Amino acid sequence: MTTQLQRPDVEAIMQGLKNFQRRSADYVFDRLYTSPNPVDRFLIADEVGLGKTVVARGIIAKAIDHLWDTTERIDIIYICSNVDIARQNVNSLNVLNQKEIAVSSRLTLLPTTLECLNDNKVNFISFTPGTSFNLGFKGGVANERLLLYSLLHEVWEFGDTAGPKALLQGDVVKENWAAKLKGAGSKPPIIDPATKELFLESLSKNPDLRQQFVDIAVRSRYYRERRHIPVDVRRAQNRIIGELRTLLAQSCIGALQPDLVILDEFQRFKDLLDGSDEVAALAKSLFTYPKVKMLLLSATPYKMYTMYHESEDNNHYQDFTRTMDFLYNDPERQDNLAQELEHYRRALLTHQDNPTALISCKEAIERTLRSVMVRTERISLTADNDGMLAEVKDLSCCPHPSDIQAFRLTDEVAMLLKSRDTIEYWKSAPYLLNLMDSQGYKIKRELMEQLDLPSLYPTLLRNESSLLSWDNIKSFSPLDPQNARLRLLLETAVQTGAWQLLWVPASQPYYHVPGSPFEDPILKNYTKSLIFSSWQVVPKSIAMLVSYEAERHKAATPGDYEKHQAPLLRFAVVDGRLTALSAFTLLYPCQTLAQEVDPLQIALSLPGHNRNIDSIRQIAQECVALLIDPLIKEYQHLRGAADERWYSAALLILDRHHHQSTTAAWLNTQDPAIRWETMSGEDTDTAFAKHIAFLKQCFNSTVDLGRPPADLVNVLTTVALAAPAVVTLRALRRRTTDDALSTEHLAAAAKIALGFRSQFNVPDSITLVRKLCVQEEQSYWAAVLDYCIIGNLQAVMDEYMHILADGPQNALAAETIRSMAADADAALSLRTANLEFDELTLDHYSKRVTPHSHRMRCRFALRFGDVRNYEDEKEMRKDTVRRAFNSPFRPFVLASTSIGQEGLDFHRYCHSIYHWNLPANPIDMEQREGRVHRYKGHAIRRNVAKAYPLSSISPSKTLDPWSQLFELAQESSQDLQNDLVPYWLYETKDGHKINRYIPALPLSREVFQMDTMRKHLAAYRLVFGQPRQEDLVAYLSNSSGDTKELLMHRIRLEPPGDD
Repeated sequence: MTTQLQRPDVEAIMQGLKNFQRRSADYVFDRLYTSPNPVDRFLIADEVGLGKTVVARGIIAKAIDHLWDTTERIDIIYICSNVDIARQNVNSLNVLNQKEIAVSSRLTLLPTTLECLNDNKVNFISFTPGTSFNLGFKGGVANERLLLYSLLHEVWEFGDTAGPKALLQGDVVKENWAAKLKGAGSKPPIIDPATKELFLESLSKNPDLRQQFVDIAVRSRYYRERRHIPVDVRRAQNRIIGELRTLLAQSCIGALQPDLVILDEFQRFKDLLDGSDEVAALAKSLFTYPKVKMLLLSATPYKMYTMYHESEDNNHYQDFTRTMDFLYNDPERQDNLAQELEHYRRALLTHQDNPTALISCKEAIERTLRSVMVRTERISLTADNDGMLAEVKDLSCCPHPSDIQAFRLTDEVAMLLKSRDTIEYWKSAPYLLNLMDSQGYKIKRELMEQLDLPSLYPTLLRNESSLLSWDNIKSFSPLDPQNARLRLLLETAVQTGAWQLLWVPASQPYYHVPGSPFEDPILKNYTKSLIFSSWQVVPKSIAMLVSYEAERHKAATPGDYEKHQAPLLRFAVVDGRLTALSAFTLLYPCQTLAQEVDPLQIALSLPGHNRNIDSIRQIAQECVALLIDPLIKEYQHLRGAADERWYSAALLILDRHHHQSTTAAWLNTQDPAIRWETMSGEDTDTAFAKHIAFLKQCFNSTVDLGRPPADLVNVLTTVALAAPAVVTLRALRRRTTDDALSTEHLAAAAKIALGFRSQFNVPDSITLVRKLCVQEEQSYWAAVLDYCIIGNLQAVMDEYMHILADGPQNALAAETIRSMAADADAALSLRTANLEFDELTLDHYSKRVTPHSHRMRCRFALRFGDVRNYEDEKEMRKDTVRRAFNSPFRPFVLASTSIGQEGLDFHRYCHSIYHWNLPANPIDMEQREGRVHRYKGHAIRRNVAKAYPLSSISPSKTLDPWSQLFELAQESSQDLQNDLVPYWLYETKDGHKINRYIPALPLSREVFQMDTMRKHLAAYRLVFGQPRQEDLVAYLSNSSGDTKELLMHRIRLEPPGDD
């Protein structure tokens, strides 16, 4: 066995946990492994956003260390509800610094993502369950069938015959399937030997399966040739493939020897835990492996609260009991818990008469439950028990006359089509007949099928102003929101002037730029907005109409929506001339300027009242002059026109004189992962490479340059203060100046700078920069530099890099730096998305209605989901959208349905959340708000910056300013002895909070529902584990006692402290 892996350094890993997380990790490990009465299953149910994954990391490290000497092979299995969450979390759990852990969406694909199991001391295996256990009579995905083909081809020896290929082709186009088979033939997939052996053994135990396969293969070939497969043949194909997939899944599980199984967000697949069908049996063979320990992670492990209108077959009490049955796996202990909960209920009802009994019952339940679960919550650590969340009051959400007319149109059409009541749709989105998708809404589907309905034309004609018009959009005309909620969002998210921003203003700016939009009293506190709705049409309508409004505000001239804007920062060679050398002032990470001219250091040297851009620039310019003047002295006497190549060449010349060895090491590297020439983006490699070749010549002093431009020092000063590459390099080095990482720092800064180039090449960025910054005859690259100056880009990137670098592994190793660069580049390079709407054109001559599909650009606001780029129709994955939203860059508004968002974070630059439609119960509301109420969230950083102004930072060139700010905040909070403060909670007078928006129309039922929801939010924790919870909440809310006092007696399941 190969045991090259080193034993995990448990203490070093545990130091990456905050104190409350460490208490949980220590306690849970003890309950699973070292307690006198250990358990096999344990649940961590910490409130949303408190870092359950980080706690799990600590437990994994301790478990591996515990098993190291006694277990030959340690298998850690991480099962997650969906691939997006897995990708977000899985490498945080990698305590052995192995290569990046592969995430398989399907158990049956594990054989190709795993290396030889038996050759590893520790195997970390991850997959998602939805398509792993529930195989049934399904054909699976192409890669599964390709794997089956490779395995069966070897054992059943069917050669190159067409039948097996036709059977396993599924829905893949013939040419694409042939290409996949050819690729697999030339480079067969590497399959784990143990899994392969078990699968072949399973086939030998099912001899009839081969003949069934051959029979169906023959029929498949026959019908494939005739381009039509009957339903019965399709069913037979899926049945045989399903059986083979099941055997393969069983083989995969059989090859595993699980020691610790982690179920993340396990409430999404709880049927696997106690089901009795074949699917559950497959999962149980993994969960009941001898001596296996199970760690369950979920903020909502059971339905936390049930209201009257919710289904009785999925209520809190039944779900809670079911979860406890699984954890205890002991009917007697479950009966004892049921008795204790009944005593607690009685004590609640009589708490005024006998408060001592209530305390006694509460403590008994806490002891019982803590044996198998813990839960940490924020609420007890804020002054008002509000968890730093505030509902925004007095919202102006009244319908306008045009909104009523829009309702009339939708209602009349619905009656024509004999469709359902549309008032809930109308309250949620405008232009419904244009924006709804046929596949998602019956009314739209029927409308498109009945456009020739005689009464439809006059109905639309009477209400034509309530329809979207492409002519209005083409001319950049203002669009009436026709919806009270959308009107409110536009007022708060766009019409404040946010259309002028390409990034969220820094929480701690280093200088002031009078007149800049970033200095606006409202905009300097701008935060992104996350919107949850119940209807699919809402994210689409928000993305389209909010983006349009933002773009309309900055349009240079009316009527040019369809005008194509070519990128301006392009690499090209025209008649032998390099056209984009000056753009490298933005793109080259000059070490000399990054080290010697730091706007933060300059700002700290000035008194607070004098920290304006003019003062900063004056000092910076003196520094730059001292650096560059000796190097250009011999060129200043030259005659002829000024040589603009100096703007970029000077940066390389500076580094040749001051950082020659580290610069040369990067410029000459052949590592494709960090080589500058391989970062060319969408332009041809040749043009980009030729520009870099010239810059290398400048570095090597082999270029004859002409007379330097008169404004060279001034330009280099701007570059030093705000050029993306220089700023990013400086931000990366805030944590460490280790020369061993210089090449990684330079490559990361260059990669991120190219992301900025993509950002500034987007048409709406070009329009905005030109509108705000371009002076007469000024080049676009120079205008970009000016925008970076007014946007305080150094402060922005220091904050962003701090967030990207922060995590369980605090050391900035090469892999971490590359990961940061990839994240930032993905966020900056986010392309403009497109969404379609249907224009309903009225032909007044024929009195007919004709639909025309049009695309609208979306970038300021996006919907959370897979969408297509505006320019090239390539798919843009929702994980990319999430990374962009978690950056300071656009999109600024993200709209989603609530489905599937558990476990994902959106908090880094967002502390405003809109409940467009109210969720079913208070727990769902907390789940939504937990997306933005997380570690070092935007509101937290804003409050820390408010409490500790710039002058609080020590003038150290190597220390990250945000690390200093949080250390100061932590020192001031030591009395609390809980690291929730300041990292998850930090309150200041008149400070920032998580803003809860509930845009309910006056007198609508949402107003009443919200009043009820507020009461339940305050009291639901008291009715933990109780049947008929809403009755008990109503009684407690209406009783004469003080609910706040009662909350002191809620069930608390924090792990016990050191004492």
